[in-house]
Amino acid sequence: MKSIDELKSILADFCKERFSNAEYNQIALACNICEKCNIPIQPDILLNPYQHSLKVAIIVAKELNLDADSVIASLLSNCFFRTNLNDNNDYSNYNFSSTAISFVEKLNKIVVIDLVDVQTNADKFRKLLINISDDLRVVLIKLADRLISMREISCFPQALRIKLSTEAMFLYAPLAHRMGLYNIYTELSTRSFEQLHPDEYNDILKHLEAHIKNHIKYQQFIAPIEVKLKEQSLNYTIKHRVKSPYSIWRKMQNQKISLEEIHDIYAVRIIFDSDVEEEKLICWQIYALVTDVYPPIISRTRDWISVPRSNGYESLHTTVSLENQSVEVQIRSKRMDKIAEYGPAAHWSYKDGTKKTSLEKWLSDIRDILENDSLALGDVLESMKPEGVTNEIFVLTPTGKVLRFNVGATLLDFAYEIHSEIGNRCVGGIINNKNVEKSYKLNNGDTVFVRTLKSQKPSLDWINLVTTPKAKYNIRKSLNEEYLKLVEEGKDILKRKLKNWKYDFAECINEITQHFDYKFGNDIYYDIATEKLNTLKIKAFLDNPDSTAAPVAVGQNVPKSVSNKVLVADDNKKIKGYVMSACCNPQIGDSVFGFINGLGEIKLHRTDCPNSKNLFERFPYRIIDVRWE
Repeated sequence: MKSIDELKSILADFCKERFSNAEYNQIALACNICEKCNIPIQPDILLNPYQHSLKVAIIVAKELNLDADSVIASLLSNCFFRTNLNDNNDYSNYNFSSTAISFVEKLNKIVVIDLVDVQTNADKFRKLLINISDDLRVVLIKLADRLISMREISCFPQALRIKLSTEAMFLYAPLAHRMGLYNIYTELSTRSFEQLHPDEYNDILKHLEAHIKNHIKYQQFIAPIEVKLKEQSLNYTIKHRVKSPYSIWRKMQNQKISLEEIHDIYAVRIIFDSDVEEEKLICWQIYALVTDVYPPIISRTRDWISVPRSNGYESLHTTVSLENQSVEVQIRSKRMDKIAEYGPAAHWSYKDGTKKTSLEKWLSDIRDILENDSLALGDVLESMKPEGVTNEIFVLTPTGKVLRFNVGATLLDFAYEIHSEIGNRCVGGIINNKNVEKSYKLNNGDTVFVRTLKSQKPSLDWINLVTTPKAKYNIRKSLNEEYLKLVEEGKDILKRKLKNWKYDFAECINEITQHFDYKFGNDIYYDIATEKLNTLKIKAFLDNPDSTAAPVAVGQNVPKSVSNKVLVADDNKKIKGYVMSACCNPQIGDSVFGFINGLGEIKLHRTDCPNSKNLFERFPYRIIDVRWE
């Protein structure tokens, strides 16, 4: 393990050669700040934060070929997240670029994500990671950081090892795979597999060691094949690999087979250069050369050149026997290899069985860049933005839980998503440490805290503040429940008052309703509960009914009956004034319901009216049950 001084020297030497003097000085400054903030994350973590940051910065600079801002962010993000520097915005005093500071802030948002349920929500977390990042460099820095954490996994307590490994296996390793970072993918998946399934890992590792130890050496295996290939004057390259423990385990799980049934532990790939017209012929020619040297296992020959896979993958596979062992040989042209690695049948696609989306297309577009060491990724990737996720945003609860909404969702939508009562009592919120109104529109990466008040209740205008069906339903439900609750309260108040005044409720309620010009008993009860109607006025009328004229509101529009046929409401009150709606043109005797419009009119609709569903969903508190007398 390299010391801090050795790591500093490696980073400094590379950055001095790669970057301008001004950029190098900024990296050196970030390095010094990081060293001063060398504070352990927590007592039981035996990890040197400064050493960790240096290792991440070296990967970012040397292996990922990123720019100076990315190197600075990889150094600063760890120390600022663990100290008060971030709260005090002290980094603004160091004259770092706005890009570097932006990277630091986005990396720190990623840190607070709670990935307890990452196994079942991996795709959602990948999108969140990319949406928060907004710039591909942030994702790459985070991958480098997680890679170092997995290399230092022994420094963490057991519970944290499991959490880091779970995130690595289900989030970061698949993300690296889709980005074409196959080395990072293999290391992340292997190291996380070792932590999460140690017994299976050790069994497979022992099997691999025994297999490779007893297996014929690579050069000995390909030597006779190369003789045949050279005799034919073919332009070719040969690659070989040993399957990783995690890859073997996945195959065992997916195909429900034992370790002894895995035959493609060792594989050789022969890639040749030729014209498209000659590809198939040369594939079979090489197949004949290989099987002349080693006997093939016919049952394990796969011809995907005559009939390519549905995803476009083309290759000729065979497995040959050698001293009671087997080796898989893949034969393909450069064109086939390029399609298999980069095209619609990319390696991750045909193995995972997933369909490429516009988001993953954006991720896979960087493959050529990643494999070209002469390109500076920062220069090329700065303008690259993800596609296909613009209609979604991802926000966080204070505990780090991830919630997904459509663009345009508000704080009130968030509150109702948490719980209907939280939504009903919402008075505002705190977003990224700033007070906001209920109508605040959520943005990617927002950390949201809802402020509530016990006395707060929904109002009709809240419908216009929300976008989700869940929020709209709960607001309407609450309004209806609140209306009915107040009706009951008002009815109880009136009953008690009448009893105290020595009046019989059943005998005088109709007179009271008619005198005060109410169409329904529920309305008078509601106004009593909300103190719009003073009960002393009711007493005055009852004590002297002849001297008190019925009140008439200015501009009041009292609907006239369109028929002598009388309707009866659910409280057995007769309704003489109503209007037939034009939308469904109900007739006397039809099955109808009443709807109180904004003018206070009772409009009759047939129960099968095309507008009935909308009225019941949006205005349940305005619906009254009626029947013909």
